[in-house]
Amino acid sequence: MKQDPEYLRNQSRWLHPFLRQQRSGLNIAATLFAIFFGARFLIASADRVAGLGWGYSKADIWGSLGFVIGSGAIWIFGAAIHALISAYVRHTYGPEPKE
Repeated sequence: MKQDPEYLRNQSRWLHPFLRQQRSGLNIAATLFAIFFGARFLIASADRVAGLGWGYSKADIWGSLGFVIGSGAIWIFGAAIHALISAYVRHTYGPEPKE
């Protein structure tokens, strides 16, 4: 079934910037999450190694490290989904219009 070319252009004009915005949000969220838990991992490690007595346990170290690795995994998963959605939009509605 053929779609109206004007409809396809309008959808393409709207979806491409929306997907770029979503990808930027994913990048920012994953980066902030990794920075926060990376800093927590380093502080907890320094506390355990130097014996500063700030109250961090081994579980805090491993938990923070797990969250850092998890944020990377979430970013990779989100990037793969974004690539699939972007390919679908390019295939269905065409490339982003140059105005």
